[in-house]
Amino acid sequence: MTSQREWRAWPLRLCGMVIALQACPTAPAIAEEVYVSGTIGLEYSSDFDGGPVIGRFGLELQADTRPYDWLTLVGIARLQVDFADKLEPGQPNQHNRWPASRRLLLGDEGEIELRELYADMTIDDIFIRLGKQQIVWGQADGLKVLDVVNPQSFREFILDDFDSSRTPLWSMSAQVPFGDVIAEFVWIPDNSFDDIPAPDAYFGVRSPLLLLPPVPGKNLVVEEAQRPGRFFADADYGVALTALVGNWDLSFNYLYQYNNLPQFLYAEDETTLTVSPEYTRTHMIGGSFSTSLGDFIIRGELAWFTNRSFTVARTAEPTGSVLTGELSYVLGLDYSGISDTFISVQLFQSFVQDHVPGMIRDATETNMTFYVRRTFNSDLSKIELRDVTNLGRGDGFVELSAEHELSDNITIGARVVVFYGDQFGLIGQYRSKDFFGINLEFGL
Repeated sequence: MTSQREWRAWPLRLCGMVIALQACPTAPAIAEEVYVSGTIGLEYSSDFDGGPVIGRFGLELQADTRPYDWLTLVGIARLQVDFADKLEPGQPNQHNRWPASRRLLLGDEGEIELRELYADMTIDDIFIRLGKQQIVWGQADGLKVLDVVNPQSFREFILDDFDSSRTPLWSMSAQVPFGDVIAEFVWIPDNSFDDIPAPDAYFGVRSPLLLLPPVPGKNLVVEEAQRPGRFFADADYGVALTALVGNWDLSFNYLYQYNNLPQFLYAEDETTLTVSPEYTRTHMIGGSFSTSLGDFIIRGELAWFTNRSFTVARTAEPTGSVLTGELSYVLGLDYSGISDTFISVQLFQSFVQDHVPGMIRDATETNMTFYVRRTFNSDLSKIELRDVTNLGRGDGFVELSAEHELSDNITIGARVVVFYGDQFGLIGQYRSKDFFGINLEFGL
């Protein structure tokens, strides 16, 4: 953990890093054939009592080259140093990640991660992407339905952008046209799973919807999950079919994968409660649609999952969890008919196939999101407001942010996040974790 003296020194450290990186050679000085771009980010966030939440320096570099007309190579690397050390205290064990997808940890505060490294190849009408990448299905914002191909980091709960919170995977994606239909075939040998914050993290999991509470007077032992490791037999496979039919963008999606979140199995003796995480296979079958009507865009996603894990009171089920099917959908409405303004509303619902006695979650879960963005000064400034609410429990959060471009490559921003509602809910568990922050970004 970072001492208070070290914490007070974070502005000097960040400024020193910025000065050093500003002196780095520009892209033409590295190689004519390689285009290098990047960003430097500084962020400070505090809770409402003045305690530090985030004190982060970030550097992201991207290199692109096209040695042949049919081949493009892309690499993206990210360095982060968080002097607050609250989001992931200490050093995470990373047992949930495939060895080739793990981060290089720099003490308790820093990390270097190869975010993406892939080759884009075009052979006749076939497009192939091979390497470490993000595969994005669906268009839902804030919460997910179809976008489950890549696991997610929850160290900032669901407040981080999806592009940043997704864990890129070593995989192959091939897009093959069949008339008016494009088929995308996916093969993922990378068995990495969701990053779940430790209990002592700022956004550590506390809700019984995910983890049952400890038994008073008994030792709690959480075993390491046995991550599947067979290269072919344990790989994920999927296919997505997309087509434009009239004014409708349609897709059919199928994915055979391991659930990104494990099933937590509980066992108890006279002195100890043991929790054993296990990753289980699931079939996902779904689809999406979107169409435009004047200033409106109507969109939706639907997905059926087998073998989803849900917590159950141990008085009803000694293992504390069961596997059953889940049907999820989202309906979204986007509106851009007001000058310099974008408004989006989404309704999410999920239904459990077998709602057994003692199950912690409701048979039907309903969430709603509201988002509005307003730009000013020829798009140099913007204000965003986001609300995510569970309509059953009444828990949620509100995020208000503002951003302004000081120049072509310097942007300053600020945000405040307030949580509310039932402390046992997935969002309400953080109702004492309100915070505000500022950030500065330099383009390279």
